Amino acid sequence: MLAELRDNFGTIQTLLSMLGFPILDPLVAAGDDQEDDRPLLHCQGKGADATGEYTEDGLVVYSESKARLDAVPSITESVQRRRENLQEEGGLQEENGALVFQQDHAFNSPSGAAGVVLGRSSNGWRDWVDGDGRTLDELERQ
Repeated sequence: MLAELRDNFGTIQTLLSMLGFPILDPLVAAGDDQEDDRPLLHCQGKGADATGEYTEDGLVVYSESKARLDAVPSITESVQRRRENLQEEGGLQEENGALVFQQDHAFNSPSGAAGVVLGRSSNGWRDWVDGDGRTLDELERQ
């Protein structure tokens, strides 16, 4: 029975990927061997310390990354709603004065990811940096 379910899942996963909807494909994980050596990125701010990776589909924030607990009063409605949805779904949980990602989470844009992490509107192309301090903009667009 379990083998049949796994086989069916594999078939569905393959079909969805071929149709351009890789929703069941695993996200990249920190430390995975990367064929194109994408740099590990960091987004830090008041009460926030997140790690992630830029992919062709957007930006993946790794589990155990910390987001700012309280958003600034001027936060946009869309960023606030995204933070609230992640908390309701259990993707972000409060731990020791921060919101902690419980699993890797893919965002469709670097700015969306940075906004959730920093609790404010953000230019993710500038706020995500590699270990040498180079911005994502410098790494990907220049």
